[in-house]
Amino acid sequence: MTETEPEPASGYLCHGVSWSARRPELDLVDVDSGRGRQVPLLGRRLGIRVVASGPFCLGYAGAADNGLAQLSCPRRAYATSGQQCEECVARDQFRFAHHAHLGGYVPDALAAYLARSHWVYVATFADATSKVGTASDGRKTSRLDEQGAAAATYVAHAPDGRAARIVEDLVTERAGIAQTKRRPAKVAALERPAPARAVEAEHRDAVQQAREVVAAVRDARVAVPSNDRWVRPAAAAVFFVDAPIGGWRPYPHDLGSGDHGFGVDGVAGSTALARLRESADAVPYVVDLGGLAGRRIALGPYESPNTPVQMSLF
Repeated sequence: MTETEPEPASGYLCHGVSWSARRPELDLVDVDSGRGRQVPLLGRRLGIRVVASGPFCLGYAGAADNGLAQLSCPRRAYATSGQQCEECVARDQFRFAHHAHLGGYVPDALAAYLARSHWVYVATFADATSKVGTASDGRKTSRLDEQGAAAATYVAHAPDGRAARIVEDLVTERAGIAQTKRRPAKVAALERPAPARAVEAEHRDAVQQAREVVAAVRDARVAVPSNDRWVRPAAAAVFFVDAPIGGWRPYPHDLGSGDHGFGVDGVAGSTALARLRESADAVPYVVDLGGLAGRRIALGPYESPNTPVQMSLF
């Protein structure tokens, strides 16, 4: 695997894992210059040192270039509400998207975003639970890559973001499919995946229920039914092939502080399957890289703390 080159100690503010061209990257912003950097994850050794645990504010979605863009926190403040400081929460325009279809206030930059066509999808996770969500046309694939799902199907294509959210609400109301699954629950699902047949059975059932809701709309101005299947990225395959009895081992160290180093074998969403040593018999661990978001880190030839392995008796 490619070694991580040493970097200046001033470090980067980590924004978590992003997906580009179906490949996962660690999304970083240089603390001093403000320049962004994307570090490829798959098939390389990642060494990190947490130089300031924070968590620090990750900024806000604001108007830029006639659209929405992620802008840096002007005060470099600590995060006090989720991944934002209170000032950036107040500045964030995307927060109005969740109520735009209900007649709420919509800033101009958000209105331009919502004017794009959108997809409504059903995603099923490794623990055989499902959620419904939306994705803009330009993020049809990457949005689902970020979710770390085991399976997903687009059940509707809507002319704009408002219509997509109307359909999303209807699927939740009539089919009982939730709209959220928090990151810790996604990580836990990958650690102990359900049998593939159980995941597929749940997905078929959830998609069928959602498609019945979409079919009942009967208005192309709101949504057109779809049955396009999302194809899971190759980077995530290792999680779903030959999972050990009892599941994968969780990474036993806190990513919020200290040094860490591992070779990345696969990534699903923001979760990695990684080995601390290069040998073929090294134990793979599930590492929640999403936990790095809001931390200031340095890259280099860093190693994880000593990790004793307790072998199962069964």
